[in-house]
Amino acid sequence: MQRSRFARLTAITLTFVLALQGIAPCFALAEQRSVDVDNHTVATDQTTAIRDVVIGDVDKPSAGSPLDQDATATASGDINWSVPVLWVRDDLQVENKATAQDGRTYLPVLAFFVPQEYSLAEDVYAVTLSDSLAELFGSQEIISVYDASTGITYILPASLKDLFARASRAEQTTEPEDAQVVEPMPEPSDEMPNPAPSATQPPAAKKSLVEIYCAQSARDALTDEDLSWLIDLIINYLEPQAVELLLNRFPAMGEAAAKGEIGKQLGLYIYYKKGDKDGRPGHNTPANALAYVAKGPCRIDGDLKFCYMLAVDVDGLIKKDEDEDPVRDPNTGAYVLVRDGKDMETLRNTIVHELFHALMDDYNRTGMEGSTNLADNEVGPNNQYVHPAAAERYHVIHYPQWFVEGTASAVENVYQYRYDVFQQFRRAVGTNGRNGMGDLNPTFYKSTILQNYLSGYFPNGDYAYLDLKWCNGGKDSDGEDIEPAYSRYVTGYLASLYIAELAARYNNGVNGSAIETVNGMTSVNASKLRDGLNSVLKWMHEGQTLDSVIRTISPKNASGQPIYKDTDSFANLFIKGEEQDGAYYSDPSSIGFVYDFLNYMLYVEEIVLPDDQKPNGSILFDLDRNFADPLDPTKKASSQYLQIVESNEMIPSTVSPDISNIGGGKSNPDQVAAASTTQPEEAQLPIAAKQAEAQVVQDDDKTSSNEPQPADTPTDTPASTPAPETEPSADPAPVASPEPTAGPSSPSPTSATNNE
Repeated sequence: MQRSRFARLTAITLTFVLALQGIAPCFALAEQRSVDVDNHTVATDQTTAIRDVVIGDVDKPSAGSPLDQDATATASGDINWSVPVLWVRDDLQVENKATAQDGRTYLPVLAFFVPQEYSLAEDVYAVTLSDSLAELFGSQEIISVYDASTGITYILPASLKDLFARASRAEQTTEPEDAQVVEPMPEPSDEMPNPAPSATQPPAAKKSLVEIYCAQSARDALTDEDLSWLIDLIINYLEPQAVELLLNRFPAMGEAAAKGEIGKQLGLYIYYKKGDKDGRPGHNTPANALAYVAKGPCRIDGDLKFCYMLAVDVDGLIKKDEDEDPVRDPNTGAYVLVRDGKDMETLRNTIVHELFHALMDDYNRTGMEGSTNLADNEVGPNNQYVHPAAAERYHVIHYPQWFVEGTASAVENVYQYRYDVFQQFRRAVGTNGRNGMGDLNPTFYKSTILQNYLSGYFPNGDYAYLDLKWCNGGKDSDGEDIEPAYSRYVTGYLASLYIAELAARYNNGVNGSAIETVNGMTSVNASKLRDGLNSVLKWMHEGQTLDSVIRTISPKNASGQPIYKDTDSFANLFIKGEEQDGAYYSDPSSIGFVYDFLNYMLYVEEIVLPDDQKPNGSILFDLDRNFADPLDPTKKASSQYLQIVESNEMIPSTVSPDISNIGGGKSNPDQVAAASTTQPEEAQLPIAAKQAEAQVVQDDDKTSSNEPQPADTPTDTPASTPAPETEPSADPAPVASPEPTAGPSSPSPTSATNNE
């Protein structure tokens, strides 16, 4: 009687799962004959260690015949016991009748346990299934899932793993229709698992969300109360709100999601600084990253799958004193979590930025991963590519960092986050003769934009590295580190918006331009930029390369030929144009767009908005709005895409590789020679550590020493408003910038640095 009640409890637990599952069982010859199970038994002087466990003695269901309710587990030494069998019908319900129904097919689930008087001999134990039993699982991979609340290891199809693990932990506040009432746990018996619940040893408690998502390093830094608040904010407000906002604002992605081309599940890992060094994929965290999406190939039950998760470092959310030292609560001794202010604004911006990466990881995977084959990104024990030829293909296929980060920066409010860097484009020459070290001009001039882009310095004397060519980092000719952040996130943002502008013009002619002048007043239409970027992503999702897209939408020269022939020529010409006798005379089209955009943003700040307010830089909304980030922390939300599951692991994308790998990358590797390795295309991208485009919190943006001066109304034509001043003569800007040294000849994947 106790065994039947126990089997019934097990069946009901699984019923809750199967009501959610959308994969019907099928029958074919199974290739796998054994399954690994973790050893959760307790070895004592009173237990006997057992080996060589085999499960069998289960007949195939036949209409009108009794369904086997038990399988027989046997071990060495003539030890045997019964294991409950649950039968899953083709309508994904557990069969509660004693006989197989006519017209139904069935799939078995084994509720494996070890009786109290025995213990398994190895930490990970291979349980063998008889041939006849293995055949009943069909073609699906057979796995094991441990439920700590019951002490049961379920042996079941891999397709049920995530939903089963989550449902077995979830609190059931209401009973689904047709669900049976769960009976109380029976009293201990010889047939219960080892260890068994008892009056002195209660059943294992359900893990809290803090235990599920948070590294021990985070729990050591903050109280569980603070972490619970943060988890609730991320899962129920920020993350789903960001996903839905992005899918709504980019219709091509929204349509793809409806067709199963955007993943449905995402892991969440919350840690402090370097996290826990537990060797788990995705937990090798980068320094100074407030949040990032870890992504890359993972082997799960022998199969290579594309996986991802969202990770958040609480170090950027801890209250600091005037010396930037963490503040502790005197009552608890723990650090104090900030719940509003600039740090939370940065987190919200970062989540939008990172989730746009995650969407592109599915929607534009070829270019985001730098491969048409997931196996190309696999690395071996020495952190090197398993397939050496993949390194050369990576250079050709992977989108440049300025495009990856620039497009993601376009959806967050990077204009406010890196405000001083944008203003650097209007700084005059300093008294020392260096570009960008003087006062702020009252408006943006094309000559100043060109000079500071080519060879500008920050007021503190640091070289600005604004040219797109610096986006890969490395060392300059003097052996100094190249700072890639500003060419990726600031100039990359401007370059990505310009590509979106070209696409909008291509789609709708002159009326498609986001630069609109009415009665002498110039403005920038964020909706048109968004539509243009939507088209670019859609074309690449459908198979076009970034090269072919840029060539197609490029302005034409006097001979009717595209000015930008591919991605590299676009980056080489952006703002500065072609070099002539050691000087650059600017690229009229791109510098004109940047000039109009920056002057419009300055006009909004100086004329439209109240004092001390700055315009929105996210193209998800109108640019003349004043808010720090696109998300509302008080707005509860939900989404069926990239939904955070109860796991701090890398979660496999639900998108079929047949869909995700058909898109276009930067260039076609079959038509382009292997890329030069003198300036590697960020070959050190985080493949092994799977830290993809992590958003780094900069302590300062190098220009905070000089606050912007009051600006007059912008000038030049077209301009935001008429102004009495005229631009200084646009002399050619000489080349005066440190050149990078040659990089490594082949990639060596390491952790991401200087990423946002």
